[in-house]
Amino acid sequence: MKKTAFTLVELMVAMAIIGVLLGLAVYGVSAAQLAQRNTERKAALQDINLGIQAFVDNYQAYPDDIIYSVDGKTAYIIATGVTAAQCSAANTTAICKAVPLKGAAIRGTASGNGSTKYGFEPECVGGYGLAACLENNTTPFNVGTCTEGFTFSCT
Repeated sequence: MKKTAFTLVELMVAMAIIGVLLGLAVYGVSAAQLAQRNTERKAALQDINLGIQAFVDNYQAYPDDIIYSVDGKTAYIIATGVTAAQCSAANTTAICKAVPLKGAAIRGTASGNGSTKYGFEPECVGGYGLAACLENNTTPFNVGTCTEGFTFSCT
C-alpha cells in the first residue's frame, strides 16, 4: 500500500519545530529592540554631555542643573534661576543650552514605558556627574567627569 498523506504525528512534529523557530525569532527581535533603546539612551546621554561641554565653553562655568520640558523631549542645561520657558524662548539671553531627546531617551522614570531616568550632580570632585538608567540594568551608565561624590541609583 502506497502512503499518500502525512500522519498526525508527522504534522505535530512539524508544528512543534515551527513553534520553536518562531519562539527563537521573537526572542531575537525583542533583544534587538532592547539594545536599540539602550543605544538611544546612551546617545542622548552623550548629547547632554556635549551640551554641558558647550555650556562650559560658552560660560566658563559648569551648569547648575538640568531641567526637562513637560513632555520630557528636551533637556535644558541651565544656570541658577533659568526656567525651561526662558531657555526655549526665541532670542533668549538666558544662560542655558537645549538638547532634544527622542525615542526611548525621552525622560521619565527608570522603568515606565521605555522612558529614561537621568541623574545630574553639578558639584562633585572632578567636575560634574551625569548618568542614566538603562533597561534591565541596575547599574547606571555614567558619562560625567566626577571622580567621587556622585551616586545615582537605578532602583
